[in-house]
This record gives sequence, structure tokens and C-alpha cells, in this order.
Amino acid sequence: MILDLPEVDQKLIEEIKKRNIDKIYKNETLVSFIESNKLSKEIVYDNLSSFLNVLDSLDKCSKCMGLLKCPLKGLKNDLFIDEGRIYSDIVSCEKLREYTKFKNSFKIFEGSDSALNYSLQDTLISFKEERKNLIAFLAKIIKRKEKDKGIFLFGNEGVGKTFIMSIFAKLVIEHLKVSCAYIDSSTWMIDLSNMNYQNTIDYDNKMDLFKKVNILIIDNLGDEKKNGFYNTDSLCQILEARDKNKLPTFFISSYPLYELKNIYSFTKNGKENTKKIIDYIDRNCEVFFLDTMKYPF
Repeated sequence: MILDLPEVDQKLIEEIKKRNIDKIYKNETLVSFIESNKLSKEIVYDNLSSFLNVLDSLDKCSKCMGLLKCPLKGLKNDLFIDEGRIYSDIVSCEKLREYTKFKNSFKIFEGSDSALNYSLQDTLISFKEERKNLIAFLAKIIKRKEKDKGIFLFGNEGVGKTFIMSIFAKLVIEHLKVSCAYIDSSTWMIDLSNMNYQNTIDYDNKMDLFKKVNILIIDNLGDEKKNGFYNTDSLCQILEARDKNKLPTFFISSYPLYELKNIYSFTKNGKENTKKIIDYIDRNCEVFFLDTMKYPF
């Protein structure tokens, strides 16, 4: 049995193509591309799908609400000419390229990616004194009014500790123009220990980085115990070197200092290492507490 295929309405197809051609020639970016490459209307017509792909991206980008809300995740279609052939391909938008370049400015970044799109002012959702004091202290560091001082920030999960300190890390890169590493203590101590047994060169390089980076932020301090890890030798070596070189370290933890003492007392060389860690924090850090109000981000 032969199926009867519907007749193609060629006139309708031509009308649709003409409408699309008109849309293309109303877009300044595409017109600039056409004119700079001296493309005839016939060539544009023959490559209509490529031009329409780019036109769709341009329409979405014209309503840009930032990377967080971008439906294209920072990607877009762009036009290219190669050996006379016109084609569209997916590329990163300018904001994504800037973000990627900025992210690569960190030695290591294991904080909140979404926080990199906000400012410290955005974190003042509460007018409680402890939050204002924390933001004021961090702002002093960024404005170079506070030197060689870190912080120990603790509070329950969900109050915005990581979010705030990730914004601070961003400002360190943007304004202080110094090296910064933001690491997650719940995993990095384990990784360091594994490197020490498996690849001493990588271990030495990582240790050297943590000892010498201008700003070191250690998140989730004390959470190594959740992964059954009880060795703080590397942390003590890092803090000793940073103390000697007067390089500030910033700690974030769900536990107050007295609980950390209990946690680390069960580690290898527990009593000795615990004393070193707590002594370092006491001498080199301002202590801040955030309350249990849930953070909206």
C-alpha cells in the first residue's frame, strides 16, 4: 500500500523563510556579521538555520538575568566562517568566560559557587549583632584595615557560614589581589593523608601550597570525623608554617572550640595536636558565632 503524503505548501514555506530573513536583518549583531563578511541575502537564505540558532541565543541573552538564572547555563550559539562555509557552534558567553577566569584565580575553591554572584551586603538578611559584626570584620580585611588576622566562625548547618565566606573569598581575589585557597576539611585531610602514602611529590606540593597561600579558608573543620578520619598531623604542620609567616587562616565549623577539643582528642597524637590547633586559633583568630536562622540561598 502506498501512503499518500500531504502536498508541501511551498508558498507557505517561502513566506516563513521570508519572515525569518526579515527577523535576521532586524538584529544589529547579525547585520554586522553579514556586512563585515559581505554576505549576500542568498547566502543568508541558504544558511538560514545557522542564523536562526544564533538569533535565538541573542534573544535569550538580551534578557540576561545573570548566570544563576540563565536557561542556557552561560552557553550560546555563535556564527563562524571556515573555508567559505557558514556554521553556528556553541560557545561560552562573556559572563561565563569572566566567571571561569575568576574561578581559576583561586588556588583551590571548594566553597559555594552560587555565592560568587553575590556581595557581602546581600548577606545582611538579619540585623542581629553577631552577623553585622562578622560582615564588618570581613569588610575591614578587604579594605586593608585589618591585617594578619583570621577568624573562627561557627554555628549550626544552614545559617550561611559557607555562603558568607565564599563571598569573602571572591572579594579577596577581586580587591586584595592575593592568592587564596578555599578547602573543605571534611575531605582534604583524608586526601592529603592518602597522597602522603601514595605520592609524596603531590603531598609535598599540596602542603607547600597550604603553607604559603596568602589567604587560607578551611571549611567544615571537625567534619573529618564523619568520614572516620583521625589524623591532624598535616593540619598542625600547615598552621605552624602559617603562624611563622604571619599568614591569616579562616576556619568555618559547625562546632564551638570546646567541641573541637573533644573531637580532636581522639585523633592520632590527639592531645598534642589538639593543643596546637586550639592555641593557633586563640592567638590568630577572632571568634564569631552565627545563630540558627536558616539562610535563604
